[in-house]
Amino acid sequence: MKITILLLLTTLLFACQPSKNNLEQSEKLYKQAIANFDLTTAKLALNQILLLDSNNLIYKDSLARLYIQGGNYEGGIKLAEELNKAGNADTKLLELTGVAYQQMGKLEESDEIFNKLWNGSKEFKYLYQVMVIQYEKGNRQSFDSLSSQILSKVESDSAMAITTIDFPGPVTGVAQRVPIKAATLFLIGKNAYDREQDLGKAITYYQKSIEAYDPFEMARYYLTEIARMQQGGGR
Repeated sequence: MKITILLLLTTLLFACQPSKNNLEQSEKLYKQAIANFDLTTAKLALNQILLLDSNNLIYKDSLARLYIQGGNYEGGIKLAEELNKAGNADTKLLELTGVAYQQMGKLEESDEIFNKLWNGSKEFKYLYQVMVIQYEKGNRQSFDSLSSQILSKVESDSAMAITTIDFPGPVTGVAQRVPIKAATLFLIGKNAYDREQDLGKAITYYQKSIEAYDPFEMARYYLTEIARMQQGGGR
């Protein structure tokens, strides 16, 4: 009887050992891949880790971020929502989830997340993002209200005045940090061009955004494109 129990315990010990070794090897592979900026291998390693330890919230969070940042929005959202429901999604992951929904055209879901972030933190970058979503939804009344609110408050609130928004370079794609006032003026111009079909207003607000922030690459690019279009006899 004692021999039988000993054999059973030994069998269980060795049965568990390969799984533990595999987990350790997968963790090492993930860390090495991240150190080498090899995101494809990092995602593979994280999936291996979660197969072996499906309740590991830290690595589930890491995989959600890599998926979203790599354009796999559905996969990233699935993992992020699991973490959110468990109360383990931090602010950065919620931001990424909101962006992922936005990229997928699920604007109501994105709007809900960024409103939650804005109401919970009162960070002005989230208010700006809520305004962007209203623009994308074509909700003119909400867009006009939020853009007016930002432009009014930025004149009296120093914290808002120094808030910056990341804009991709129109040619290089490299992000440029643009003050929220200039970013808002630019978006009003874009809304005038895209939604209101008001070219004069669009030009005016693009110019105002450059007055607010002279190195604003995206605003200058749009003005150049409008000038080129007008020379060609377009709109």
